[in-house]
Amino acid sequence: MNNLKFTINAEEMAAAFGDMKQAVETALTKGVQALASMTHQKTIELANAKLKTTRKIYTDNLSFEQVAPSIWVVSLSEPALWIEEGRKAGSMVDDL
Repeated sequence: MNNLKFTINAEEMAAAFGDMKQAVETALTKGVQALASMTHQKTIELANAKLKTTRKIYTDNLSFEQVAPSIWVVSLSEPALWIEEGRKAGSMVDDL
């Protein structure tokens, strides 16, 4: 029977993992950006399909921005939040 011998060089493994870590981090960063971009585009698509008189207000107040190296935010500004959240109960006379 032959003896098996394993030699493990921790420095080489750490170096290989370091390279893979950077590649994974880069791929995840690109993936997060792509997901945020797709979310923004899908939100615009849904607004165009489902909104009528409020469409322009909604799409004008929808934003997509990078706030940190791997953090992207898709948000709706205050002037259009009522479209998502609804309005408080009350008389419509003032709005007419």
